[in-house]
Amino acid sequence: MSGAEFQSLDEGRILVAARWLPLLQANGLTAMSAVMALSGEMMRSVPGRSTVRVTLPRPEGSLWTGYLKRYTPEYLSAGRRWLRRMGWPAAQDEAGIEWRAIHDLRARGFATAEPVALGQEREGGIVTRSFLLTAEIAGGVAGHEYAPGLAAPDRKRLLQEVAELTRRFHRAGFVHQDYYLNHIFAVPGSEGGERLFLIDLQRVFRPRWFRERWIVKDLAQLAYTARLAGASRSELLRFYLAYAGRGSLAAADKRRWRWIARRVRRLERRRPKYEAIWDRPGVRPRNV
Repeated sequence: MSGAEFQSLDEGRILVAARWLPLLQANGLTAMSAVMALSGEMMRSVPGRSTVRVTLPRPEGSLWTGYLKRYTPEYLSAGRRWLRRMGWPAAQDEAGIEWRAIHDLRARGFATAEPVALGQEREGGIVTRSFLLTAEIAGGVAGHEYAPGLAAPDRKRLLQEVAELTRRFHRAGFVHQDYYLNHIFAVPGSEGGERLFLIDLQRVFRPRWFRERWIVKDLAQLAYTARLAGASRSELLRFYLAYAGRGSLAAADKRRWRWIARRVRRLERRRPKYEAIWDRPGVRPRNV
């Protein structure tokens, strides 16, 4: 990221992409307090963390839509504050982690939501309030909503595309940690096919140790939500073979598949804490 691409606002509290600076200025959003107070359509809210969909007038008069994630001190437990102060990577500010992950992935050719601005406010040497503002993915549909509406051949093609995306993502050294189908957005093309975007990157990292554990976790999360969206066992197996680049399961693949299945069953029992896709009454995944 070169300095010419970004501008600093509010005594360094805000970093904004230069192309979006006029938008923030036109809406009086050049101070941390103004952005943190911005109202919009609530998409998710848990103690100390919220995501809102915001619509802003552009300087030329059209409307712009984006997503604003906000983190406040209520999100920080005493233990997390201590870990953040000690510099523990996983405990650092999630807005900052996602901002860096977006730029890192885009530099490697992955599609993500376009980053607009990052805000961070510190107290006692650590970030205690922050925000991330990104542009809406125009025409994007969450994977768990997109896949069930496809005809069988198109769903097969989509599984292949998701497998290729996942393979590239893992081979680049990344893991997601929240790799649910609703965190892959599809933008349908005018001549068939779709472009796939990765979202919700606040926990993305590149593990140096126990990589297999993290990869299996990603694959299990994806399998769990794909099953909820209607994917069959045979479709998941085809996905895995495409991901592994094989025509049939080798012994190592069978061991990994059993590990994935155990993790899926664990997700069935406890269900991820803050997601909504599995809240539909009566919807339960079948065994992988």
